[in-house]
Amino acid sequence: MEKAGCESYEVSSDKLTYTFHLRKDAKWSDDKPVKAQDYVYAWKQLINPLNGSPYMTLLAELNVKGADEIIAAASAKKDAKDLIDKLGVEAKDDNTLVVTLTKVTPYFINALTFKGLVPIREDIAKSQGEKYGVDCKTMVYNGPFVVADYQKGSKIVYNTCLDQRLQLHQIFQTI
Repeated sequence: MEKAGCESYEVSSDKLTYTFHLRKDAKWSDDKPVKAQDYVYAWKQLINPLNGSPYMTLLAELNVKGADEIIAAASAKKDAKDLIDKLGVEAKDDNTLVVTLTKVTPYFINALTFKGLVPIREDIAKSQGEKYGVDCKTMVYNGPFVVADYQKGSKIVYNTCLDQRLQLHQIFQTI
């Protein structure tokens, strides 16, 4: 599997802690750097019962520390805010993401390619509120493509990011 968002990662000897060293050149489409906190925010939003994500249980299925407790609290209609704050995902610094699991999960690395685990810029999400993700023109993207046009149920048009074209060319040469 090709690493996209990180330069490297380490797995602890007990296979319960994954430390990801994010690419220092990774940028959002507005040229701001992608940070470990963007992943932390995204994962906490994914599991937050108030958001009603259809993939809310994914982090529990991946055995991320604290995820089972959040799901249990949501099922019991209890407040999960304090539990979400303790979720086993942490930004050690701007470029280091640490994920702690409760048990060995051999498929963990492969599962990281899932669309629900991509980073989200907190400032963008909060400024747009409930409209976040509705208009592709107000979104920021952090890969080689941006969504140029979206018509629900009909089409999605992608454009390449200018600063990512060389990297994209290199990827396509490898395929």
